[in-house]
Amino acid sequence: MAFNLFSILLTLLILI
Repeated sequence: MAFNLFSILLTLLILI
């Protein structure tokens, strides 16, 4: 469902 958004959020968190 909204897993794409969660994936992007996780990637952003890891990047920061």
